[in-house]
Amino acid sequence: MARLTSARVALLGTLRRDGSPRISPIEPYFAEGQLLIGAMAWTGKASDLRRDPRYVLHSAVTSPDSGEGELKLNGPAAEAGPDRLSALSPRPGRFTALCSAYF
Repeated sequence: MARLTSARVALLGTLRRDGSPRISPIEPYFAEGQLLIGAMAWTGKASDLRRDPRYVLHSAVTSPDSGEGELKLNGPAAEAGPDRLSALSPRPGRFTALCSAYF
């Protein structure tokens, strides 16, 4: 998990309505063993996850020669309600999706 939190930016892959892939930069945050990702309700990534909860998350790689490890996660996303977000988020109201990570 340090790989995701140290870079503070990761790439989220979702599926559009027509089945084509969408990739979006996000700021991952871990709380109580859960991965939180930010998605404004009106964005394509949020619409994608509501329609099809499958996602893939890839750590940002800054250089081919950096020696940084890669981290890839995938699983189903679940929208977090306001109570859950307030309990988990360092910035309540900013995060709208709670994802289960599978290792």
